[in-house]
Amino acid sequence: MKFDFVAILIGTASDLFLSLLAALALQLLGVSEGSPFLFPVSFCLGLVAVAIGGYVTARLSKWSKLFNATTFALTQLVIAIAAAELLPAPLWFDVASITLIIPTSFFGAYAHFIYDSRSDEE
Repeated sequence: MKFDFVAILIGTASDLFLSLLAALALQLLGVSEGSPFLFPVSFCLGLVAVAIGGYVTARLSKWSKLFNATTFALTQLVIAIAAAELLPAPLWFDVASITLIIPTSFFGAYAHFIYDSRSDEE
């Protein structure tokens, strides 16, 4: 198992970039802090960003793709735990986010394997 720091860094950067882009889009759409839609929509968009980050990490890894996707997932888990401690959010949001980060990043990595196997057949 080899650690591909660049792939994990780019996967993490893509997740953080997409999360910030989603937050900006929510503000532009007028979803304020008191809106009942803020946390459910943020939760869904955050999971999409994690899945894309997992995909990017697996796609860019030159070796040990699953190991690097796992490392990406653990990195995201640490970020989520820190965010849960620092940012005010409902308990369900923190628990669901922390619980689903690892499977969601694996889903993104799995999507890479499926996509690559289909493109090899063509």
